Amino acid sequence: NRGDGTVEVVAVGDERQLNALERWAQRGPPAAKVAAVETASLPGEALAGLQPAVDDSFRQVETAWD
Repeated sequence: NRGDGTVEVVAVGDERQLNALERWAQRGPPAAKVAAVETASLPGEALAGLQPAVDDSFRQVETAWD
């Protein structure tokens, strides 16, 4: 969760997995109030520049974007 109340997710997967994540995010968890979901595809070099690196594990970290 970001300081402004939004939630940021960086996810890697196949199209089916990413579509399922987006559908879930549009609903959110039971106590959530989802106003909007924005998505963007990132080129590999953008993902490579994230710290910590994005891979196939789950980690909760500080926001990836300034």
